[in-house]
Amino acid sequence: MDSELELHAELVFGESHMHPYEPNYSVANISRAKEQLGWEPRTSLAFAVWELAQEIAPSLKLKCPVRYRG
Repeated sequence: MDSELELHAELVFGESHMHPYEPNYSVANISRAKEQLGWEPRTSLAFAVWELAQEIAPSLKLKCPVRYRG
């Protein structure tokens, strides 16, 4: 997604306090929804992030990514 938006972000991973019943990892993946429900999102994740950034911080001047995947 960062290459689609031409946004260079550094991710920093480390320990954080987790609640006892909180999952250790959370990964967005729509493959199961597609597999079991035949559903696919109409908008790409990169476009959704870009659209939100346009509202919150238009000065970022991010490149508009492809809206639809298909």
